[in-house]
Amino acid sequence: KAVVSTQSTGICEKEDTGSPILAQTTVTPEASPAMNHTVDIAAEPTLLEMFGATTSDPNVVQYTVVHQGLPPYDEALQPNFSAFICSRNNGVLFENELIQIGVKSDFKAAEGRLTVFYGNKSQLPLQNFRTQLFVGQNDGEALKLEGQPISQLISAGAQVPQIITATCASMFLDIPILQISFSVGGDTKSVVVRLPLMLHKFCEGMPMSPQEFFARWKNLGAPEQEFQKVFKSTKPMEQDFIRGKVQGFGLEVLEGVDPRIDNFVAAGIVHTIGAKIGCLVRLEPSKPAQMYRLTMRSAKEGVAELLVNFLAQDL
Repeated sequence: KAVVSTQSTGICEKEDTGSPILAQTTVTPEASPAMNHTVDIAAEPTLLEMFGATTSDPNVVQYTVVHQGLPPYDEALQPNFSAFICSRNNGVLFENELIQIGVKSDFKAAEGRLTVFYGNKSQLPLQNFRTQLFVGQNDGEALKLEGQPISQLISAGAQVPQIITATCASMFLDIPILQISFSVGGDTKSVVVRLPLMLHKFCEGMPMSPQEFFARWKNLGAPEQEFQKVFKSTKPMEQDFIRGKVQGFGLEVLEGVDPRIDNFVAAGIVHTIGAKIGCLVRLEPSKPAQMYRLTMRSAKEGVAELLVNFLAQDL
């Protein structure tokens, strides 16, 4: 069932005592030179450059509805989605012969702003263009999404942006879904993609001394506050690579805590409207075995397991 009908145009400014993770970015849909190539996911700055002038008729718009409960989704449609877990906030989410969907994201405390770009790659207009958002069945009150109204027409070779704002009210479990539908050449098409919105996108690194870390680690000793996972590495186990993944996850790598120099110790705070949730991490790589042991402790039950499973996907 539809639970929210929205027409928000931007992120809410909120007073926050912590330092921002990323500065807010405003995207203006200005005309840009047409280009005859698709966007490489590694070339983030070209998202606004691949198409010609933006086409948008203010008299013909549709309002994005947010539903509770996820629709069927095929992971094969987004083979590079794992790159958005730790390393990316910007890039291409989906692309076929008709449309390219890109995203540019910014997060500050418990607020997020995603600008989604819909680029028409065909020689025909995309008509009756509609977007819908879906959150997990149990996440309706935890993750609040609002979608800006968007034109129902995207001309051939044009690109239209849509701003989606997110508020992390409390811990949420599922990655939200964006579903678009349109008609082209008399055929109706539908595309379902995941949005790069996970709980750790609202995480900010927390510096602390070794003494502070050990004191906090000891205080989070209840079984439900810890989760540990041992898993096989799927990527290079170089120190700089691992450090980049941990930092990209929103954690502060702490120096001088673990006597083993190959290990990583990190800390962060997940910002929600209701509370700030502290997280402590110990990551132990074993290059000879090509394995990791990842341990996390968090004050809120369920957070450690959720975040460990996300981080393990990108190591």
